[in-house]
Amino acid sequence: MTLDASAPAEIDHYKSLLTPAYKGELRQTAHAETAINGRRALYYKFEQIAAPGRLVSHQSVTIVHEAYLIEFGKAVALVWVQIRN
Repeated sequence: MTLDASAPAEIDHYKSLLTPAYKGELRQTAHAETAINGRRALYYKFEQIAAPGRLVSHQSVTIVHEAYLIEFGKAVALVWVQIRN
């Protein structure tokens, strides 16, 4: 499967897992085509407000999600990083 064909489904899948986990919608703040080690990649950035009690602090916090989908011939790798803002 190509990067363009698989990216929307992969992003939607992870969003469907993270939305109920943190009880907050993910809002896309950036999207770009880029390259990683010479391989074509897509970059996505999201912000999410996690509901109180979802993290150790028991307070509402903003989580920044950065995702890279990297093309490897017939395969696509996904790197998803979550950072507490």
